[in-house]
Amino acid sequence: EVTPLADRQSPAADSGARLHVPLKLGWGNLRQTLAQQLEGTVFEASGASATITELVELYPSGNMLAIVLKLTIETPAGQTDVTAWATGRLEIDSAGESLFINDFNYDAATGNAIIDSAHEALKGQVISQIKDLLTVPISDEIRSVESTFTEVLAGVELSEGVLMSGEISQVRINNIRLSDSFLILDVAVICDLSLSVTATATGE
Repeated sequence: EVTPLADRQSPAADSGARLHVPLKLGWGNLRQTLAQQLEGTVFEASGASATITELVELYPSGNMLAIVLKLTIETPAGQTDVTAWATGRLEIDSAGESLFINDFNYDAATGNAIIDSAHEALKGQVISQIKDLLTVPISDEIRSVESTFTEVLAGVELSEGVLMSGEISQVRINNIRLSDSFLILDVAVICDLSLSVTATATGE
């Protein structure tokens, strides 16, 4: 049987006021966070291995993230160190609690044909697993924003006799921006606001 179409309904919309807050994360702190997750990771395939020994640098390149890594490649033919130049795009996970790297890719070459061939076999594994390794938890930062605004909205005197208060219904990240100094999260604080006005007597 043909299923009838659903009833026409207006789209659900967020109600209340929106306060937009830029949350800035320094590249130095981000580099330390990612270094702890990456350094020491070993990838193995076909008798060869690649170990991430150092996250050297992290910086913005247009709308992409540039990452400089040092790898140690080991094969039956020998061991060598190589610098890998990687790029990726920062995105927000579905829960809005962490950032991850998408469209990750990198280039590295040692000049040794045998070792480069072994590394090429490892490269696919590195790229496929790097998304799980390169994550930046931001739940604490989001909770900090929510806590700050909960305190502020407990009662703000805008002017004499005019008090604003509110209750937060949601805190979410709308966008990610990259600058030379910071990774900037555009955070939206959605809340219901109310104003109370106290009449004051005026004398002549």
